Amino acid sequence: MDNLYQTTILEHGQRPHNFGKPQTVSISREGFNHLCGDKISVYSSKDTSNLYLMFESVSCVICKASASLMTLTINKSSIDEGIYIINEVMDGIKNGNIDLDVFSDDMSCLNQIINYPSRINCALLPWKTAKDLIEDLKDD
Repeated sequence: MDNLYQTTILEHGQRPHNFGKPQTVSISREGFNHLCGDKISVYSSKDTSNLYLMFESVSCVICKASASLMTLTINKSSIDEGIYIINEVMDGIKNGNIDLDVFSDDMSCLNQIINYPSRINCALLPWKTAKDLIEDLKDD
């Protein structure tokens, strides 16, 4: 278990980036992991053409760290770029091969989740919830 709870996950889990509810919310989505009880709300304000996501969660450190990394990776992207990034990272989490030539080295901590199958859904929950939100933004 030591590899799973490495420094990056602990840092992002204890001091997550973009944690909280923004003053202006245009759209939000909630996600729930029925296996462990993690809950997350992802928020966006549609004030610009680029994404800016924030989140709140009652979740394990893996879910919270994954959400923190997600916002750092997606924010300032276009809607289409955001969907592309989410799909790439979700595939990477499921297969343990997030492309570190494309994404920051901090994302390497999510490659370890594959070794703990019961935690994969914890890491995926923020990304799935954000994808739902972004697809709704795209439809507007």
